[in-house]
Amino acid sequence: MNKKGQAVGIMVLVSVFLFAITGLIMYHLFTEINTSMQADDSISDRSKGIMSSNVEPIKNWTEGSVLLIFGFMSFAALVLAGMVIIRPLFLGLSLFLIILEIIVARYFSDIYTRVAESSSLAATSATFTITPFVMDKLPWLTFILAIILGVVMYGRSRL
Repeated sequence: MNKKGQAVGIMVLVSVFLFAITGLIMYHLFTEINTSMQADDSISDRSKGIMSSNVEPIKNWTEGSVLLIFGFMSFAALVLAGMVIIRPLFLGLSLFLIILEIIVARYFSDIYTRVAESSSLAATSATFTITPFVMDKLPWLTFILAIILGVVMYGRSRL
């Protein structure tokens, strides 16, 4: 892949990773604030009800955003890959960069797992379903996306 194609792949990885970590921490903080508000007698019952009714939508939003970011950025990468004219001469460099991306994806996956399994976030991350799946499969998803992007980019050069 050329520089533009590789930059999109790295941006997908970084964006998914940042949204996953930020979403997990944001949801944890939100549930901690909710727990504190529910225990405080000086806060009205209406405020407590509003706060507790927003816990589940916040979790759904954070989980959905990780999947949405990965999906939209992958689609954008496919569209951009179709626009790039590449020569088979750069296949070796492309394979090296794909392997590098998969290694980075594995590191991001491991970092997310360590953060999610830490003692302070373990209970919060146990409620998530989509984000751990995406982060656990991130190296495979990156590999599949790289193969599809390669087919789109190198297949176009044959036309």
